[in-house]
Amino acid sequence: MRSIERFTPEVIIQPWGSEVLVAAVPGATMKVLEYEAGKGGGLQYHMQKTEAFYLLSGLARVRYDQGDGTLTETIMGPGAAA
Repeated sequence: MRSIERFTPEVIIQPWGSEVLVAAVPGATMKVLEYEAGKGGGLQYHMQKTEAFYLLSGLARVRYDQGDGTLTETIMGPGAAA
């Protein structure tokens, strides 16, 4: 049986706010992203990565590609997940 391992969160300051690395295990990473109002991150592309998104508070304009090369835009509110 595996034991619980100690992990120290890492805070990385970004131009749009901050990201807090809260968990890292082989094959998975969990971050808390805190955006300042009116700022946003860049469009990302990953060959071998799956991401999940949960909005805790505020509103977010999210652009994504479901694999066909076309960007889709949606507005998400608190409690929304994708």
